[in-house]
Amino acid sequence: AFSILLILFGWFSMPAQAQHQISGYVIDAETKAPIEMVEIYDNNAGRSFRTDEEGYFEINDIPYGTYFLYFYKLGYEVEQRPIVLDTKNSTIYIELRKLSREMSEVAITEQREQVFAMQRLREVEGTSIFAGKKNEVINLDNMVVNTSSNNARQIYSQISG
Repeated sequence: AFSILLILFGWFSMPAQAQHQISGYVIDAETKAPIEMVEIYDNNAGRSFRTDEEGYFEINDIPYGTYFLYFYKLGYEVEQRPIVLDTKNSTIYIELRKLSREMSEVAITEQREQVFAMQRLREVEGTSIFAGKKNEVINLDNMVVNTSSNNARQIYSQISG
């Protein structure tokens, strides 16, 4: 009878040993605003969790011990934190810093895509006046045509009218 009582006592006390929890909040280091959908990876168990819209998370039913948790969110630095669970519940606060890189000067240049191989002459260029005249210039170097056959239709197809 004593051994049955000992087995039953041991059986019912086993789940109570694993009823511990790590919970906490993940916030932005600058704005102190909660960060939702932060991926939390438990390196010991190989499990992952996510924060809710208030930055809150819970890891339930875990035994006492040291846990290495990784906190990841796109646009933020990865935070790795060892957590020592030695009480029944442990609440932590994690601050994530935004990713930022200092860059040197960046020059952005723009070039208009040339669709047609035709240009227009300026109305006055040097001592010549082209205003009121047919002033289209066909640039053969910029055309994708069969140059071996010198097909006039391919060249003049660039001019409207």
